[in-house]
Amino acid sequence: MPYNFGNINTAVVGAADVKPGHSDIALFAPLADFTVIQKPATWAAAGDFKKINTAHTFPALKGFSQLKAKSGAVRQEGSAAVGEKGGLVPNYQYIITIKGHSAVIEEWLEQVMNEDGIWLFNDPTCGVNYYVQLGSECNPAQVSAYTSKSGSRNDGGVREYEITIQSADKYWYAGAVTVKA
Repeated sequence: MPYNFGNINTAVVGAADVKPGHSDIALFAPLADFTVIQKPATWAAAGDFKKINTAHTFPALKGFSQLKAKSGAVRQEGSAAVGEKGGLVPNYQYIITIKGHSAVIEEWLEQVMNEDGIWLFNDPTCGVNYYVQLGSECNPAQVSAYTSKSGSRNDGGVREYEITIQSADKYWYAGAVTVKA
């Protein structure tokens, strides 16, 4: 059945979240940690193919791990269509900059590099739980780039890491979020 293209008008654009960026906390869970990974429900209205309203579930002691990013340094960037004409798919990219330098941070980032998973990025408005989900069971998100820099002793700056996460699946997640203790 072909998609029923509706109008993207002032009412639709005006209702969209227009505040830039995301919360400074990114959430990650490896695919292996989920009991159930939810999918969008059956299409009934515009946008339903992109919405997940039911909570993902985890066994006891599992859930999303929190990654504290540098203030204002979680962003979607460089997303583009990939493939050939007639077979294009999106390639969404999120970049996270992590301030600090320690064995714990570096080990966490090195371990997540080759892990298939799901990432959640929250709304930039404090207290609003409105997430963008990157990755799915069928097309998990993966780290595609990793860099570190130390800053300069004479010029200032801080030690930090930057990772890029990619997936062709991106959703708006409104289910409850289970966070590891």
